[in-house]
Amino acid sequence: MTVLQHDDGVSSVWRPLDAAEAWQLKRAYGDDAVYTAGSTLLRTQWEAGTARIPRHMVDLSRIASFQGIRRQQHEVIVGSMATLAELRRNPDIHAMFPLLTEAARNIAAPSIRNLATIGGNIGSLIGDTIPALVIYEAELIWFDGQQPAAQPILDWLESLDSPSSSERLLMQIRLPFPISDSPDGSTEASEYRPIAFYQKVGRREVFTPSVVTVAMQALLDETGRFTEVRLAAAGGQTRAARLERAESVLLDRELTPDLLAELYPVILDEYSPKGDPFASADYRKSTAANIIAAELWTAWNQRTWKE
Repeated sequence: MTVLQHDDGVSSVWRPLDAAEAWQLKRAYGDDAVYTAGSTLLRTQWEAGTARIPRHMVDLSRIASFQGIRRQQHEVIVGSMATLAELRRNPDIHAMFPLLTEAARNIAAPSIRNLATIGGNIGSLIGDTIPALVIYEAELIWFDGQQPAAQPILDWLESLDSPSSSERLLMQIRLPFPISDSPDGSTEASEYRPIAFYQKVGRREVFTPSVVTVAMQALLDETGRFTEVRLAAAGGQTRAARLERAESVLLDRELTPDLLAELYPVILDEYSPKGDPFASADYRKSTAANIIAAELWTAWNQRTWKE
């Protein structure tokens, strides 16, 4: 482990070689220490005065198990230190998880994406990759001082108010293969028509938190009925969540204009964003409902099934 001394307000930068060392340092220094990855968000917070410069920084960049993106038998493993630029360029992510590629493309400028990591984006709690990860039912691999443990991303989002959640260290993100991309060559999903989109709406596309971010993945059978639906929304300071009531309206129903008319008020009622001086909660609600309705209307206009 390397220790660097600084005189710019940070007493020490610690560079551990494994998760156990990093966790022990954070445990020892408590609130006087922060984990750092690309540090892009931290620098923004320090410059804005919304976070204090810590006495100790625990740099995770030398931990080998946190690096890279690799394909395994039934899943893709993304290290928490993988940059957003790596995420965007990776062929397996692009082929099997295109909404995640699109999410990475919509975050900040290229110079920032070269430094910013997916772990930092998730750690912000409102990162733009999170809705896509929710749609793909990702699992987060944490280190709690003893051993790695997997947690579905939705369970993590629901546990954020728990004090123990802040003591863990994110190691990796596990993405299970979609059915049609299984290593055994299964084509079970090939007869179905997919609907997938990721939309981020903001005052400026990449330099500010989004007003609304919506992600959806669904399958239609040969009659135009939804056989699978996953729909998530976030934006601003609102944490990502599945819109389960909206999903239930669509599931096992044929995509029609009447169905979209039924869906719209459900989204307005279910999605609960936080307003701010730039966009009210009602504006965010209507924006999310409009995005979803417009995307599904496009899918209906491109339908191939018989009415």
